[in-house]
Parts: sequence; structure tokens; C-alpha cells
Amino acid sequence: MVNNRFLIFIFFTVLFSSVQIYAMNNYDRRPEFRIPTDPLVSLQYGMGDLTLKDFDYTFGDPGMIELKLGFAKLERKRRTPQVVDFMHRYLTIANLSTDFGAGTGGAELGSSIWRVGVVSENGYGYPLSSSSSIILLHSRGMTWSNVNIDRPEIIPPDEFRPDRFEDAIRSGSLTEAGVMLQLGSMLSVSAGFERSMVFERHLFWKWLGGALIEGASHGLLDRFIDAIFDSSPAAGPVVNFLLKNGLSYAIYELRRSDMNWPFDTATPLHHDTFKLGLSFIF
Repeated sequence: MVNNRFLIFIFFTVLFSSVQIYAMNNYDRRPEFRIPTDPLVSLQYGMGDLTLKDFDYTFGDPGMIELKLGFAKLERKRRTPQVVDFMHRYLTIANLSTDFGAGTGGAELGSSIWRVGVVSENGYGYPLSSSSSIILLHSRGMTWSNVNIDRPEIIPPDEFRPDRFEDAIRSGSLTEAGVMLQLGSMLSVSAGFERSMVFERHLFWKWLGGALIEGASHGLLDRFIDAIFDSSPAAGPVVNFLLKNGLSYAIYELRRSDMNWPFDTATPLHHDTFKLGLSFIF
């Protein structure tokens, strides 16, 4: 157990560290250290759906209310002043519920999920003026959820699959693609599409194997994107947005059946959410 906790600590330190170290390249051999120091508070509202593969019943569409608390840094990218660089590390607290979503109708099941998580968000964009810009974002994070799903009275508890996600805090993960429009030095608005999942149970070694494969894939992609920035800086933000979010989307599609893909594991509870948000940077 001690070794497992140590490995989890190392994983979180690498993935969610507030310090970002840039790789050196042929143009500038100096490493650069960046620390997000500006407090950021964000309020988000979204609508989406909740699914469990091969489950015979349909869930009502839940709404989402989310609070993000963290630190960010927005500045011109090194050596490419025509591009802005955004870095954000935050704690997310969210409630997904059919009470403020589309509700339930007919045989649809009601649900309520309280969720907390830690998220690493990065992106690049283009300055529109001295105090405004548009930024294309990619996020990855870990979550812990408390799940409550209405069970039809005709179904015995031991035959109701969603019961496996209840009565305990369940771990999970999320990824998000987004666009943020900075309107001034403090205010910004955003729109995003989040994919998240709740694990039926935590299988440490299979989870770690899947997480390392995902992390290595993103690391290799980062090196390719760096080469794009070196040769065509203006195309970098769009290429980064498409490739990073495309990779995450593909991984989450593969995890619909196996929560710790590529390993044979249980099916996760999966939800997709379209979100709008208002953020304040202090």
C-alpha cells in the first residue's frame, strides 16, 4: 500500500505540477520555468448526457453546475510573440443532476453526482488587442465522485448495475476541449465540451498502466507540436488544439467499454457535457 501511494504521489506531481518546464530546442538551449501565479475563479453551467454501455435503461439528461478554483498564467509565447500561451491548474467542484437538467421522462432514470477533481489545462491562442485574446484549450484531470441514481422498484438491488458506483467515493477522469475569449485583464468567457467517466472500482496497476500510456502518447505529441511551432508558429495553436483533443477523444472512446483500456476492465459510467463559463483572473 505504501508503494502504491508513493507511485500515485509521483504521478500527480508530474501531471499536475504547478511548474511547467519547457524542453530546450535548437534555437534556444536555456530551459524555462513557469509558475501560474494569478488566482482564477470560474463558474460553469452545462448540459449533457449520462450513459452506461450495454445498460437496458436510459438516464435523464443531467445539467452541470461547476466551480473552478486555481491559478493561471497568460503571456506571449517565448520566441513567438504573435501567439499567447495559457497555463491553468485548478480544483473543480461540480454537481451533475437531472434536477436542473432536462429532467426525466417516461422510463428515464434520475441522477445526482457530486464531483471534485484536480485538472491540468493548457492552450495557445492569438492576441486580439493589448488586453484581449482568443485561446484554444485542452484539459486532463482526475476526479472523485459520489453517485446517486434512482432505481426502479421492479429491479432487485443486486441486478441494478448502477448500484456498483454508489455507496462509496469513486475515482474517475476527465478531458475537455474548450475555447476561451479574454475580454480584458480580468474577465473571460468560455465554451467547452467535457468527457468524463466514473470508475466502478479502482484497479491500481491497470489504471497506472493506462495512465502511463496516455501520458506517453501526449508527451510524444507535444514534441511533434513543438516542431510545428518552430516551423509555422501561426499554425501552432490550431494544430495543438486539434491533435491534443483528438487524441483524448479517441482514448475516451476506447474506454467506454474498458475503463482502464487497453486492459480488460469494467465499463465506466460515462458523461459528455457542453459547457459555458465565466472566469475572473485576479
